[in-house]
Amino acid sequence: IIDGTLKSFSYTANDKNIRLIDNISPELPEGIKGDSLRLSQILTNLIGNAVKFTNEGQVDLVAEKVGETAEQVEIRFTVTDTGIGIPQDKLKHIFDRFTQADIDTASLYGGTGLGLAICRQLLSLQDSDIHVESKVGEGTTFWFDLKFDKLQKMELTQIDPEQDTQFDLKGARILIVDDNEMNIMVLGQTLEKWNVIYETAANGREALEMVSQHDYNLILMDLMMPVMDGYECVRHIRALNGSHSQVSIIALSASVSNEVVERVVDAGMDDYLCKPFDPVDLYRKLNKFSNREHLKPVHIKPKR
Repeated sequence: IIDGTLKSFSYTANDKNIRLIDNISPELPEGIKGDSLRLSQILTNLIGNAVKFTNEGQVDLVAEKVGETAEQVEIRFTVTDTGIGIPQDKLKHIFDRFTQADIDTASLYGGTGLGLAICRQLLSLQDSDIHVESKVGEGTTFWFDLKFDKLQKMELTQIDPEQDTQFDLKGARILIVDDNEMNIMVLGQTLEKWNVIYETAANGREALEMVSQHDYNLILMDLMMPVMDGYECVRHIRALNGSHSQVSIIALSASVSNEVVERVVDAGMDDYLCKPFDPVDLYRKLNKFSNREHLKPVHIKPKR
């Protein structure tokens, strides 16, 4: 999860010349049980904020053991950046919904201010909380503790790290729409294992042109892209004539907040997938909309 989260922000970090560093303690158990979706969402929000508000330096993500019993381990996750920092008088309100450090920050960096509020809400559901320390001009540190059940040796032997190679979606033709080359590479490698034929588009405008000329079983649509974002692209696709408008579309999003889900549904998408994605979850969604027994006929038109 940590590796996937950092990879999902590598393009933006490289563009800003920011280093992304992970430090996972060797004292952690080989395997743990927990809510991977909630953890992924929390880390995605924290890393996303850190990258957004850091113009030089680095972002560090640390996972270390802070407690342990025979059945459980308590892990502290810490995200530290060398960004603009948060004024002391704003720290107590930083987890409120729609709260930014100040008006200038909001106008300069953008954002809805929902990320930290969502983090606190997700942690409260797991009997935990989030903490922050910051100094203006020097950076910010967020941390939280979570307890996980340990996996026993028998359970560890049952885990097949190559389990996704057992999946097969032969015959499906999928369009990946994403401006992040790393995301495309990771998705492409996974789809290739499942015998999927896929094509790519770097923004909504490219995707709209491709969909209007070709038939796809399904589209994996990133939401935030230059030129034309995912929401606008889907609205245009749904307005196309004929079968092209009926293609199944799954949104790719680093946030699964209620606000994002509502916009996804309103735009006409069929489902959504949180980044970084879980291969099993991805397969289930692709199989649901591109099941080989219910595949729509694929007729690729020759390019003029």
